Amino acid sequence: MNTVSENACISVVICTRNRAEQLRRTLQSFCEQRFAGHWEMVVVDNGSTDHTDEALKRFAVSSPFPLRVVVEPTPGLARARNRGIENATGEIVAFTDDDCYPREDYLEAVWSMFKDPRIDYGGGRLLLYDPTDQRVTIQEKNVPEFVAARAFIPSGLIHGANLVCRKKALMDIHGFDERLGAGTWFKSGEDTDLLRRLALFGRCGFYDPNIVVYHHHGRKTAEAARALENGYRRGFGSCMIKYVLNPASRSTYARMWYWRLRRTSATDLAREVTAALVFLLRYGPSWNQVWRHPHEGLQSRREAP
Repeated sequence: MNTVSENACISVVICTRNRAEQLRRTLQSFCEQRFAGHWEMVVVDNGSTDHTDEALKRFAVSSPFPLRVVVEPTPGLARARNRGIENATGEIVAFTDDDCYPREDYLEAVWSMFKDPRIDYGGGRLLLYDPTDQRVTIQEKNVPEFVAARAFIPSGLIHGANLVCRKKALMDIHGFDERLGAGTWFKSGEDTDLLRRLALFGRCGFYDPNIVVYHHHGRKTAEAARALENGYRRGFGSCMIKYVLNPASRSTYARMWYWRLRRTSATDLAREVTAALVFLLRYGPSWNQVWRHPHEGLQSRREAP
């Protein structure tokens, strides 16, 4: 049975690339946390070429919480997050982004959720920080939701900018799939894929609206929002094909995808299906090849000669 010990630690993992000023504001926002337990911050510098390194050194001088900086020179959000997992010392790993600010009770809410021994992963609300930003990359659902083992997880239920997991559960499934997400051709999908694999392998999750993060994404125009949505289509299609191919999830995900595609526009349908075919051509054609590709997550580094 899962538990969290009294002396356990929460590791907050933030991955960043060339956003020194945004990162500074995010780190400063964590100084307002009123959590009385043990926690640490792990910042993964994903190959920045601006003054991120200098900004981190300046912040570390007066940081009120333990701060560890890890360098991952190869671009890719999933790869950077896996480096964060490897360097986290906490039993619980909380992921957010370098343009996000947690509510003051964020860590308290995370800790409270994992007191339930059934829960291995979860997340909460992701709200707009600036009301003049486009209403994208947010989750405002105010009703808690238990996610049973092997349940279908819709895209967007839990966002990577407000995602929390037990470290053991992450290690058991080899972390994020590094073929997906920002920094790859597929643009996104690594967070949804992680959640779906956790569920598929028998883990239970929870959406808790008390875990609140504010997203300061800065997209002001409809064109910027649409460009982001187009990237999400690539991630969605490439992520879905994995589960359509797998015999353990095929019937559920094929049915859900079919009905989704029937409701979407021809242009968006083409984007999703094209991404799925590209993923299949690169990493298939069999489901075994797709699911056991040597570049998938933490497994490749642990098994490397």
